Amino acid sequence: MKTELIRAKLAQKSIPSKDPDLLQAQQNAAQITRLFNNQVYHENRYDYSLLHELFGKIGAEPYIEPNFNCSFGFNIFLGNNVFFNHDVTILDYAPVTFGNNINVAPKTTFITVNQATDPALRKTGACTAAPITIEDGVWIGANAIILPGVTIGENTIIGAGAVVTHDIPKNCVAVGNPARIQRKIKK
Repeated sequence: MKTELIRAKLAQKSIPSKDPDLLQAQQNAAQITRLFNNQVYHENRYDYSLLHELFGKIGAEPYIEPNFNCSFGFNIFLGNNVFFNHDVTILDYAPVTFGNNINVAPKTTFITVNQATDPALRKTGACTAAPITIEDGVWIGANAIILPGVTIGENTIIGAGAVVTHDIPKNCVAVGNPARIQRKIKK
């Protein structure tokens, strides 16, 4: 696969979402994630070699439950001891970086992509993207949604159902829609 060419297309100010190279890369990611998910469901076998082929980086001791889905895969970077519970989805049009010792609850979605705001561009399917960074020790609750351009600071807890629209600093608990800091975590 032409990963560097595709990364260059994804880095454009206006991403051509119907580009044949991007569509082929998405089909490749869908095929690999389908194989991984089927092996877990039907054979109880966690074959991370498939995800090593797909992801930009996988650290030591990943644990990813099915039904995992992503857009491209090569823009996903995992540190050590990263856990994704069931039904995690990552729309990785821009890099999504996970530090070490991360826990992600079921049905959490990471979205780096957004439709163009200009109606004429939106009709063409054009979109924009911004990276997401999840720092060490973060715990993200079930059904949380993390939006483009967000950084979640070290040791922070994101409550179930939260919609994270902006950066959240380290060592705090954030909940709600949009996510707001509820309290600091005392060490």
